[in-house]
Amino acid sequence: MATLATTQTNQLKAKGSVGKQKEAIWMYSSIVVNRNVVATRAKSTYDFLMSLSDPQEQDWNAIYPIGEMNLLAILSFFILCDQYSSVFVHEDKKFVLGQVSEDVVLPCYFTPGENIVIHWQRMTPSTTVVHSYYKGKDHPEKQDKQYLNRTHLFQNEFRNGNASLKLRNLRLDDEEEYICYVGTNTDQKETKISLNVTAFKQFALNYDGQRKMLTCSAFGVHPIPNITWRFDDDSIVDIYKNLTKQNDGLNSLVSSINITKLKMCICKVQHGNLTWTGIWNKAESQVHQENHDAVFKCTSKEKSITDFTVTWSIQRKDLSTLLAQFNNSFKNLTREKAYEGRISSDINSTTSSILLEGLTFSDSGDYLCNISSPNYMQLMVIHLFVERETGRSHHGLYAATIPVIVLLILAYNLGKQKARMQENIASAHDRDSNRELIPTHQKTHCNSAKFNPALSG
Repeated sequence: MATLATTQTNQLKAKGSVGKQKEAIWMYSSIVVNRNVVATRAKSTYDFLMSLSDPQEQDWNAIYPIGEMNLLAILSFFILCDQYSSVFVHEDKKFVLGQVSEDVVLPCYFTPGENIVIHWQRMTPSTTVVHSYYKGKDHPEKQDKQYLNRTHLFQNEFRNGNASLKLRNLRLDDEEEYICYVGTNTDQKETKISLNVTAFKQFALNYDGQRKMLTCSAFGVHPIPNITWRFDDDSIVDIYKNLTKQNDGLNSLVSSINITKLKMCICKVQHGNLTWTGIWNKAESQVHQENHDAVFKCTSKEKSITDFTVTWSIQRKDLSTLLAQFNNSFKNLTREKAYEGRISSDINSTTSSILLEGLTFSDSGDYLCNISSPNYMQLMVIHLFVERETGRSHHGLYAATIPVIVLLILAYNLGKQKARMQENIASAHDRDSNRELIPTHQKTHCNSAKFNPALSG
């Protein structure tokens, strides 16, 4: 043990809420008995000060204040042999927001000096060692297993007074209050950091053309966000939402509306300080003939987005097929193989258009333009109907059919007239034939009458 430490006195300090405490009671293990003195001014000043003489390394984590008080801070102190005496400095609490599965940096700064000692602790539900550094190296053997291999100090930044802690792969149970203690040969300092852990893995706006439904969803979120809708008439409505708890402890929130009579609506998801916006609108329908071309165009209502993805797809009943996708970050464009040679696109930060050539009847459906960024999504729907080349329109069909019917009627009438004429000719011929075929006795009788006067008389 260094001789300097045996002659020094460490002063430990906690501050309580005025009017709540009757006295301060310092709880400590037997190893510090007869080496501590509690200041008598504690009851009047609400500053609870204890002096510890001859600080030793085993005093680490042995002392903390409790009592009938509502403490602004419950302190856990690390008393190490090479520290100089000083009063702790308490900064205002810092608040840090981190995301599940991501890394976060908890800030902590101090006045640079020699013999640096850094201790990070989690205060509740019990005092937990997060990371310790002293005597020029980390001490993972002191670390709670929950934080093993998940913490990192930026040692090359110590000379700049930076004792910030990087916490990797955040979990929901990391959400707590942390204390950063830094001691040097000239100063000691504590910083309180409140870590709030959030999760917002995915926000989405989904269109179901067959059921005429629009769904606004938040998957893998914590805490539970709020979803509101705004419609064509600018009315804001809080629609019923379905909340489910996932196996990983996160939440999923879904809200759906019927869009049969709507042309535009906006979904807003409020998640702490984050606001995610989803905009849906229906464009004018298009009707084209087979073998013609169609152009679809959509414009972003958000002009300032830089990190975005544009996706064009077609929806037929329950089947959705990707046509083309452009990612602005990677500047790459992908197209569905089935449409290669038929589809071309022109995409930038504000406008996206595609050209579909050689239309067929099977190309009919709802074409969706999806412009997405981390906090924004725009979904535009264009309905396309492709008329068959043989079907054309009803008007064209009637126009082509009427002359045929007229010709058939004329041919039928002409045929009837010809048949009648043939019947008349046949009847006349029969009458003539009957005159020529008179019986013989009638002929003799007639001749006798003609040449015998007695008979004719």
